[in-house]
Amino acid sequence: MKLLESMNTENNNVAQQVDDGALINFQAAGQRSGLLYGCSLTTSGNKIYIDPGVLMIRGYRLKIESKEEIYNANSLSFPSVTTTMYLILRITRTGHDATYSIFLSAQGASIMTQIEKEEGSYDYQLARVVLISSGIANVVSTIGTITASASGNTGTIGMQIPAPKLEIVGNTSTQLAKAFLCLGNKQDYYKFTSSYVVKFEFYRWMSKGKYRKRNGSSKIYTYKTGFVKVYDPSGNGSSMIGWEGDVKFKTTLKYSDITQQEIGSDGNFKYTKAVIDNMFNYVDGIFHDNEQDDGHVAKNSDVYNIRATRSKSVSPYGWLGRKMDDPKPARHNFFRFAFKAVVYDTNGKEVGRSDFSNSVLIRVNYRYKSALYTQDYDIGKFFRITLV
Repeated sequence: MKLLESMNTENNNVAQQVDDGALINFQAAGQRSGLLYGCSLTTSGNKIYIDPGVLMIRGYRLKIESKEEIYNANSLSFPSVTTTMYLILRITRTGHDATYSIFLSAQGASIMTQIEKEEGSYDYQLARVVLISSGIANVVSTIGTITASASGNTGTIGMQIPAPKLEIVGNTSTQLAKAFLCLGNKQDYYKFTSSYVVKFEFYRWMSKGKYRKRNGSSKIYTYKTGFVKVYDPSGNGSSMIGWEGDVKFKTTLKYSDITQQEIGSDGNFKYTKAVIDNMFNYVDGIFHDNEQDDGHVAKNSDVYNIRATRSKSVSPYGWLGRKMDDPKPARHNFFRFAFKAVVYDTNGKEVGRSDFSNSVLIRVNYRYKSALYTQDYDIGKFFRITLV
């Protein structure tokens, strides 16, 4: 035992070590790793460069005083097909000393020892590197920025958690409503799975959603527009947002729930993606047709009868040339949703949370059945789906 904040004496050797400084740095930064300033990444001639700045990883600081080459890919055998690799900064603590190395990895960051507290290594992902047959095609920095907290307290958010990147993928003969919702950057979360639990939480966009605030017998009703976390009382991913009282898609997914599935094939070639769910489950769970006996949208549905949960009835007056007695399109008749990635420790305590993913927007296609389309009715054509 030694008192660090004291004078050095024969009986109290307080010479501070590298790890002593790293621990206090890491705590002062709210247990976050990233850049303090600068550190932009560029590429030229199959080499990767970093601009002047300061990186701090688990409290260990790396100062770049001038633009510097940090990786040379010219010695690599470049792939024949487009391949994404990951530029990794590894800091290794041995005793009270530390060293670093930078390398490309197909798996992303894989070692996550708490090096401010103990010996070992810690991997930090600096960038995604896209390789083609001729060399480096693109470098996308994934370095987070450490900013001061206005309150001086960053809570439990201490990790650099990348935002999910949603993709809608299907073969050319598939309507988007029958394609797959995929996670384009699942590999970015692999590094957390050895020590933590990774989950993806579902948020729905509400337009003037009505909420009640209550205090005893007093009540106040408010409206909110924006993303709202879906109520999930069971904690197993089921919810009550669908028109039938339950839905076919999960509103909380584990990392292991998102599996590689075949999208298409040609001979021995199979194209796979990390699939979250089939898009039709989102369509069928949220949109209904009041004129159908079972409520489901069918091939003979009238688009003006198709409603999303939480949509609003409209004025009885005509719209787009519809007759007074004809059904009218509902207000807020769409379904928009996004995800956040959340990382928990083995005790269930949250240690990091990402920003929102890009969002999926599903709208009723009111132009369907018009002169612009033939009458080869396809449920998928009832909907327009875009990524926002």
